[in-house]
Amino acid sequence: MKKAFSQFVILYTKDIRLEMRSKETLLPMFVFGLLVLTIFNFAFDFPPDQIMSATGGMLWIALTFSMTLGISRSFGLEKEYGSLDSTLLAPVDRGLIFLGKLLSNFTVALIQEVLLLPFLFLFFNIPMFPAFPWFISVILLGTFGFCAVATLFSAVTLNARMREVMLPLLVFPIYIPAVIGAVRATTSIISGEPLAWAFAWIRLLIVFDIIFVTLAYLLFEYVLEE
Repeated sequence: MKKAFSQFVILYTKDIRLEMRSKETLLPMFVFGLLVLTIFNFAFDFPPDQIMSATGGMLWIALTFSMTLGISRSFGLEKEYGSLDSTLLAPVDRGLIFLGKLLSNFTVALIQEVLLLPFLFLFFNIPMFPAFPWFISVILLGTFGFCAVATLFSAVTLNARMREVMLPLLVFPIYIPAVIGAVRATTSIISGEPLAWAFAWIRLLIVFDIIFVTLAYLLFEYVLEE
């Protein structure tokens, strides 16, 4: 167990160091997400009583599109730098490689969201609401589930000619139930509706995360063999 944990830490820190050195994932994700929110800000003129009901959808469109752009590069960078082959040659459980990559993608996505969320509140004049911790919980659960699915399929499409096109075509149909739950829960919380209305969607996100992280962990070895 101790050896497995140390291997996981090495894999995770390797990915984070690679990203912090190159900035090839975080910056495009943030810029793309900011552009999407800016377009929504100028394209739609919602009345004050309707803006809250639309904010959840606009936020998750920006987040999912920007995360797809970033995660599509997660394995591509390792292939370009030649570090993927050395990782596969190491006596490491393939599931740990997935978990390390998942956590590094999740960390980069969270950094992007910390930078992006203030612009959401600024552009759409959203006041601070009492259930803000639950809002953060929905962001964390939705982001983690998306990173799990996208990380798995990023490995699947690694050798594809048009992997940037193939990745969203594979990820979004599977992620639809979770993104619906994330949008509904986010909208409900921002609108100040009773928290009980959001809890059903939050439970859906938890179940989705557990199922797909487990499946991806078990299937990752076969994905790498292909």
